[in-house]
Amino acid sequence: MATMTAVSSVPLPGLQPCGLAWDGEAWWHSDGTAHRVYRVDLHDGVIRREFEVWGAMGGTAWGGGFVWQAIPAHNKILKLDPHTGEILDELEPRVSVVGVTWAYDNHLVVAGHYEQALFLLDPVTGKIAGEVPAPERPGYIVWDGAAFWVGGTHASGLLFRLEPRTGRVLRVVEVWGEPRGIGWDGERLWWVESGDRRAYPVR
Repeated sequence: MATMTAVSSVPLPGLQPCGLAWDGEAWWHSDGTAHRVYRVDLHDGVIRREFEVWGAMGGTAWGGGFVWQAIPAHNKILKLDPHTGEILDELEPRVSVVGVTWAYDNHLVVAGHYEQALFLLDPVTGKIAGEVPAPERPGYIVWDGAAFWVGGTHASGLLFRLEPRTGRVLRVVEVWGEPRGIGWDGERLWWVESGDRRAYPVR
């Protein structure tokens, strides 16, 4: 098992940060306690934009020019205008939504916690187009361009890299604290430690 080494970190706003998504220039993350979605600077965590989004205690994704925010309490995914925060659409895939990511350049993938699977969604209709098994009960999820990373059961401290067609575990990374979100910046995997409200990179 590989062990994460923190070489730097980014402070995150909010009371209990969760969700993390890279838009090519900055991070988006959510906070269901503060009911906010934030866009923050990569280096110093300065807030560049923020919107009120009730129930945003779930994963955050960036794709197709939009922010996608999971609302676990209602098993919904909101499509947000990244400039105004306006809710443009609501998807209800009828699975236990926790994490969400943008994959294959044209689809959403959600982590179905109780179903113990990843679900490929059409971002327009919200219909399920595919399913992949996942270890433990998956929480947060991100696509790294070739495979999925998912967080395991709450407080397990394990992150799994999965083969996208079969769900086969390719790598396991152990982190500390309370991981509540994972993101990919094009080169490295990052995770949110909710307790100290920071994002850390994985080597």
